[in-house]
Amino acid sequence: MLRSACALALSGLLAMSVCALAQSGPHSLEGMWSDPPATPQDFVCFGFCTQWGIDYLEALLDDPKNDDRTFDELWAEVQAHESTEYFRPRLSEAALETFPLDHLKDDEGYLHCEPWGLASQMFAPHQLEIRLFADRIEMRYGEWAARRTVYIDGRALPEHPPVTRLGYSVGHFEGDSLVIETRGVSANHTPWWSRHSDRLRISERYSRDGCLRRRWRIPGGLGSRSS
Repeated sequence: MLRSACALALSGLLAMSVCALAQSGPHSLEGMWSDPPATPQDFVCFGFCTQWGIDYLEALLDDPKNDDRTFDELWAEVQAHESTEYFRPRLSEAALETFPLDHLKDDEGYLHCEPWGLASQMFAPHQLEIRLFADRIEMRYGEWAARRTVYIDGRALPEHPPVTRLGYSVGHFEGDSLVIETRGVSANHTPWWSRHSDRLRISERYSRDGCLRRRWRIPGGLGSRSS
C-alpha cells in the first residue's frame, strides 16, 4: 500500500452513492441538482460514504439476525467499523496523530463560520448548480454558497498552482463524462475527520443516467463514488 507525504494519505476507493434529481435539460450535466434520500443506502450517503461502508451495511440488512435491530443501531455499527477498518489503515502517520478530529473543537466552520475546503465542500449534501460555458464550468454549492471554477479550455493543470481553499481545477470531457483534476487545495480537513496538507490532489468524474453520478479519487489515494 502506497502512502504519500500528505497528512491525508490513503489508498482504496471511497464512495458516495446518492441519486440526485435534475431540474434542467436531460442531455447535459447543467442544472440544479439535489440529493433527496430514497433508500437506506441513499440516506447514509447523504453527506458521503464509502463503498466499503455500503457493502457492510447491505450485509447487515440481509442478515436475519439483525431483523430486530433498529436502522440507527446498524448504521452506528457501520460507522464504527468503517473508521477503524477502512479509514485508519489508509491514513498516514501524520494524519493518525489527530484522527478522528473533534467536530466541536477542530472544525473551523463550526467554531468560526469559516467555509469548508474542497475535500469537504465536494461532499456537501445540499444542492449543487452546474453551469457550462465555452471555456469553463462553474459549480455553485448550496453549502456555504461556495463558487468553484473548472477550466475546460485545454490548459494543463499547473504543477504548483496558487494554493486556495477550493484549489485550481481543470477538466475535460470523455464522452458524456466530465473529468476534473485539482491541485493547490489549502490544508484543511476531510469529512471523515482527518487532516490533509496543501499537497492534496483530487480526481473527479461526473456523468448521468437519469441521476447525476459523481465519483472521486484522491490519488495515493482515497477515491470515492457518488451518485
